[in-house]
Amino acid sequence: MVPQNLAPATAAAAAAPAAETAGSGPAHPLVSVVMSSYRRTDMLVRAVASVRAQTLADWELVVIDDHSPQDPTPLLDALGDPRIRVVRQERQRGIGRNVTDGMRLARGRYVTNVHDDDLVDPQYLEVLVAALEEHPGAVLAFCDHRVVDAEDRVLEPETEKRSEEEGRAQLAGGVHQPFVDLALVGRATFLGLGTLWRNGAVDWDDVAAAGDYWDNFTLYHLCREGGAAVYVPRRLASWRMHTGSNTVAAAGHEAPEVKLRTGRALAHCASAYARDPRLAGYRRAFRHQVAEGRATSAIALLRLEQPGPARGEAVRSLLVAPSARAAAALVAAVAPAPLRRRIAQVRRAS
Repeated sequence: MVPQNLAPATAAAAAAPAAETAGSGPAHPLVSVVMSSYRRTDMLVRAVASVRAQTLADWELVVIDDHSPQDPTPLLDALGDPRIRVVRQERQRGIGRNVTDGMRLARGRYVTNVHDDDLVDPQYLEVLVAALEEHPGAVLAFCDHRVVDAEDRVLEPETEKRSEEEGRAQLAGGVHQPFVDLALVGRATFLGLGTLWRNGAVDWDDVAAAGDYWDNFTLYHLCREGGAAVYVPRRLASWRMHTGSNTVAAAGHEAPEVKLRTGRALAHCASAYARDPRLAGYRRAFRHQVAEGRATSAIALLRLEQPGPARGEAVRSLLVAPSARAAAALVAAVAPAPLRRRIAQVRRAS
């Protein structure tokens, strides 16, 4: 289904048009690469080049631009590659809805996500497609990735740390079934980069509401029926660490709006996981995620000088699962304003 705001032939699009350009490309490509883009033209060019360098040539690239100030369409059209389709939103939609709008346009048998600030190795598609075709019962295949900086230099310590902390360093290659632990409890399966899945297995209307956690909620759709995943223990992609990254912003101390958005998204998604009877064995872990998301939201609201809503989020977090973060947020929310600001300053410095 083509979303209305992306289909120029519809009445809705006539009122709020979005442009789709470049050649029509293959009607039934083997792989659709969906690339969400916003305000990173220099990195976008490198990301697109890495897709065009694939050893597997039967792909389409759907670049969906979230209404960047600088329209990247002429730049990509100039490449003259009919496999590239460029879609520009008529207004800014946010990462979750921008990506899911792009996913609805995917025509391939398989789908993968590559952000505009990331890179894929030349054999990325070939290897992951082969893994899925070797295991027709699996719903997705995934690999490891390295961490690079804004100039494409590999950050070895960060690469090793990420693989270790997210569980891929210890993970055996091959089939894992079910893979709920890998996808929703741990972070070994990272849909934001390094994952290829079968098209048609995800309800994108449902995923769009997950906001910044669209990738994790997509994994929920893929793993909740107890299906299998194939792990390829090779680093076939590069995740970029830079100041413009949403992940880096969320981890920092100067982005309370991003923290609030991600905290609420985590609580929304984990609540859905906890309610799903198919995942009853993981309910305790999901409840802790709900509490974590609400505690994160409470702390962000404190830094935004909204103690009333912060108090409510902290209480809701503590009712789900006790935590020191939520307790500290509650104390700060009910403290006098001067003390509350001092606590917030300490949290910024920590």
